Amino acid sequence: MVIKPTFQSTKLGKIGGSEMIMSHGDRLLKWYPEKQVQCPLCEECPDSHEHLFFECPYSTLIWQDMKKRIKKDEWSDKWKEILFDISEMPCNNNIMSIMRRLVLAACVYYIWTERNKRIFSNEKKDYKEVLKDIISNIRFKMASLTVKDSNMVNEVYKQWKSP
Repeated sequence: MVIKPTFQSTKLGKIGGSEMIMSHGDRLLKWYPEKQVQCPLCEECPDSHEHLFFECPYSTLIWQDMKKRIKKDEWSDKWKEILFDISEMPCNNNIMSIMRRLVLAACVYYIWTERNKRIFSNEKKDYKEVLKDIISNIRFKMASLTVKDSNMVNEVYKQWKSP
């Protein structure tokens, strides 16, 4: 039997030091292992955080593009590994540190928003449209940054300026 989640999420616990939200899909699978809740993005796999970030074919396409933009191709596509990796990196005002945080936050926000729109509004966007929204959001946030002029800053701005 395949069912789709219809309620908002609730707080559940902590993973890698950050608060995790468990969707009703995750909770339903825990309570009723015989029932399957499909991912609203790919409609193929069970809905879970691990799948949504970034094992789902839909979100993987977005994540792969963003990893290239911040030169982190070696980053995993597994949620827990990403959280661990980013928690081990310095969190400072270095442009690359800022970009890592902006990219991860924007990916999570826009993918989660797309998931919710599909569940609650029956609206669907192609991954390329979501990717454009993420890039636009990051460019907008970059425009508000006050940074020292350096080769790294210039390289980052040059790369994100191009389409």
